[in-house]
Amino acid sequence: MEFLPAADTSLRLDGNVAIVGNQNVSDEVAEVGLDLSLVASTPASMFRFSYRPRQELYRQFSSLDNTGHFISMILERNVSPRSSFSMALGGAHTQQQVLRVDQPDLPASLVPRTTIDQASLDLGARIATGRRGFVTWSLDGGLQRFESGLQDSSRAGVSVGSGFKIAERGSLGVSYRYQYLGFESSPATRVHALELSGDRQLRPNLSAVYRLGPMRAQDDSGDATIEPSVDILLNWVTPWSGSVVVGLRETVSVGTGLSSATQDRGGYLAWQGTGAGRFTMSATAGYALHQPLDLEDQPPADLSTFITSATATWRVGSHVDLGLFHSFADQEPRQEATSVLSTRYNTAGGFVRWRLDSRRRS
Repeated sequence: MEFLPAADTSLRLDGNVAIVGNQNVSDEVAEVGLDLSLVASTPASMFRFSYRPRQELYRQFSSLDNTGHFISMILERNVSPRSSFSMALGGAHTQQQVLRVDQPDLPASLVPRTTIDQASLDLGARIATGRRGFVTWSLDGGLQRFESGLQDSSRAGVSVGSGFKIAERGSLGVSYRYQYLGFESSPATRVHALELSGDRQLRPNLSAVYRLGPMRAQDDSGDATIEPSVDILLNWVTPWSGSVVVGLRETVSVGTGLSSATQDRGGYLAWQGTGAGRFTMSATAGYALHQPLDLEDQPPADLSTFITSATATWRVGSHVDLGLFHSFADQEPRQEATSVLSTRYNTAGGFVRWRLDSRRRS
């Protein structure tokens, strides 16, 4: 097992310190942080644990100074050539609201600045049955708590499925998924989905993963609606030492924090590449349209969110990185109920990162 500590500091111009609202009051922000990681790998398994404390200091609005904490753990293990198990654990205590570069498929929305506590757990396995068959199962859960002004929520889900390889480059299966979405002061929502799923190697450097089917959502009052469930992902390994991920998704989530569950429709794009020598770049963009489910007790509260982020990094030595970053957020309410969430602003800055372990890198 390796201990890979790192420290970083950044300076940025925050385009809207309130996050939402149209005043767009900006401020300069200094941020310092640590990344304390443990990594272990074997030919059949991978483990990574990371704890990242962060401190944000505002030049003019010192009352917004805050400390964030992020924790994550990932375990992946191949128990046989065709069977695998995975576990992911995550937690955060933060005021940051960003599109996650590592999970661009998650629907994102921006809310008034507040401290957010989040926790999540995901378990899954794929088990071989016979020469070409397999079964899958997954469990997931999560909590989201706001310090003030917004509605806390929780979620829990389970899925089971079965499939078979239809060729050396693909598989096809069917699965059932159940999800429970609970809210502090709104009726809970229960979601049932029956989906066709599969993966396919379309080209040597292009692969696709998909999940499609009908989805039924019902709240505690008995009202129900049927919507499509869509999750399509294309992964292209580019000829110039990079990759491009494109996804389309339609799903039910815990929503914006103003009401209960929403139907989220949208897409995302993630790109990363390595240039000459020590230069790397990455960019992410995500769009989501959040709409209340077509249930009797749901008020109209449509909201569209578009967020981009980009980072350029230059390795100047075996232990030091210099970088620039930029992000843009545009959130547009479609009804009066969500007018407080309107925003459009840019944030940009630079950072220095020091790797504190003794490993040398070229």
